[in-house]
Amino acid sequence: MDDVVGADPFMQEVLGLAAPPGLTVDVYTVDDALQVLSNTPSRSTTMVLMKTPQTARRLYDGGLHYNALNIGGIGNAPGRKNIFKNISASREEIDILTDLMAKGVEITLLTVPGEKSKAFSDLAGKV
Repeated sequence: MDDVVGADPFMQEVLGLAAPPGLTVDVYTVDDALQVLSNTPSRSTTMVLMKTPQTARRLYDGGLHYNALNIGGIGNAPGRKNIFKNISASREEIDILTDLMAKGVEITLLTVPGEKSKAFSDLAGKV
């Protein structure tokens, strides 16, 4: 889910080619994703990839309520500080994650599949 990638046919093709065989990849803008996913009867096998915590909040606030969110590699940039391994976040992003956590979303930080994850709740008061 990303407004820029959702409007870029070339990037959509790149994402489709990068997926493992047998995996269906659909790319949407945030508004389109809200419409499609809210009309999907069973989302038990759906993985939603988002680029930013801001998008996660837009989906949640738009009515797509989820109970788990994994934060992967958010790179360092001006205004961001490292919160776990190679995951950095700005004050705004930390506040968004804290708000989602308060709404009952279990947030984990995981940079590489198979490695030990960290619960965001363990960091929430320290970042």
